[in-house]
Amino acid sequence: MCAKNVQEQQTTFPPVKANPSKDIFIRMLTKDLSLADAILDLADNSVDGARRTKKKPASYEGFWIHIEFSGDFFRITDNCGGIDLDVAKNYAFCFGKPDDRNPERGLIGEFGVGMKRAVFKMGGKFRVESTTANSHFVIDENVEKWRRNKTNWDFHFQEYEPGLEGVPREKIGTTIEVTSLHEEIASEFASANFRSELQQRLQAAHQDAISHRLSVKVGGFTLPAESITLKTSPKIRPGYFAMNLNGSPKKEAAPINVRLFTGISESDPKAAGWYIYCNGRQIVAAEQKDKTVWGQIGDINIPKMHNQFSRFRGYAFFDCENQSRLPWTTTKQGIDIESFAYKKVRPEMVRMTRPVINFLNRLDQEQELETTLIADAVNKAMDVSLFDIADVGEFNAERVLSAEGGPKLLRISYKKPADQVRKVKEQLEVTKISEVGEVTFDYYCKYEEIDVD
Repeated sequence: MCAKNVQEQQTTFPPVKANPSKDIFIRMLTKDLSLADAILDLADNSVDGARRTKKKPASYEGFWIHIEFSGDFFRITDNCGGIDLDVAKNYAFCFGKPDDRNPERGLIGEFGVGMKRAVFKMGGKFRVESTTANSHFVIDENVEKWRRNKTNWDFHFQEYEPGLEGVPREKIGTTIEVTSLHEEIASEFASANFRSELQQRLQAAHQDAISHRLSVKVGGFTLPAESITLKTSPKIRPGYFAMNLNGSPKKEAAPINVRLFTGISESDPKAAGWYIYCNGRQIVAAEQKDKTVWGQIGDINIPKMHNQFSRFRGYAFFDCENQSRLPWTTTKQGIDIESFAYKKVRPEMVRMTRPVINFLNRLDQEQELETTLIADAVNKAMDVSLFDIADVGEFNAERVLSAEGGPKLLRISYKKPADQVRKVKEQLEVTKISEVGEVTFDYYCKYEEIDVD
């Protein structure tokens, strides 16, 4: 057959269909997503709205997020600026961020699936109402009806009001409500344990924003602000390291600002480990395995986590105007260990960890000694906010360790009959039981000619 005939026949071949399936799409989006993670995605969007509109760079004062749920509904409401009408029409409800939409500066939302993924996870109907300073819209959808339409992926406005003027400030914001909850979701919402878990997860994920006056309520309970602190004193200095990873004047290659803090805090085995944040959003908490520093990394070995290191805390902050460069996973609940940024920073995390581990080893060894010098210094140290720590350098407690002085001491402990101990005490003319042991030990060394100097 000549080439010309082959070409003519090929032009008549039918296309091979590769249309997406809504069913598989919904399952893929929600399969590995926990309910708490779905709600965190929605809260992320609210925080991003506040970031876009806040007047004071370091404060979220005046902004709030309220979350309510029961076995019948879920609702999240905020006053964080609302969703722009053009954004709602062309971007916010797309599955993934369109190619023509540039990333916004320094936000949390990255993958463009959070809101859709969350409502699909929860139930069969959703309603989104949003008001900005100059627009208002309502989208009210039945997911099952939308799913059955195989060809049309669009959602539809029930209300669409552009060009508004004089919108009261108290009207500005967004409400997302999900009803016709899936059975397993309704069951979780009815659980007191889930409510407690969600409160803890939200407080941890947005600890930075909450500490900067963002008000977050879950079922009427306001999440408390808790500062991140490390023990600090004239003798104990936390470690602090900062670096910028490569970038350029173009936003697409915006530099990644990295800050690392290491030190000690209260003894708590569950809280010990590394904490990692991307654009202020916590993505890893108390990580104690080899995804961060624990194990052999290059020439430095960090022992596996155990109770001896229950005071260790490490904090890594990655900030970038182009959030696609940050080392997080799509659920924002894990670190992408293969990312450029994390591969560059991880050796520095290891280097900053080692001096703290050395100090905690000395603190542990002190239990065998007749002294509490190190423990006393730790207990007297003050809790200082991470962001008040400005001295660059590794964790340093040399003034505590050098003050130990003298030979290494070991504790000797034994028991003898009380009558015998009292008689020896009287003959030695000492006042404390502990002195009986010390004097008899010295007596033995003297007459056995053991050098005690």
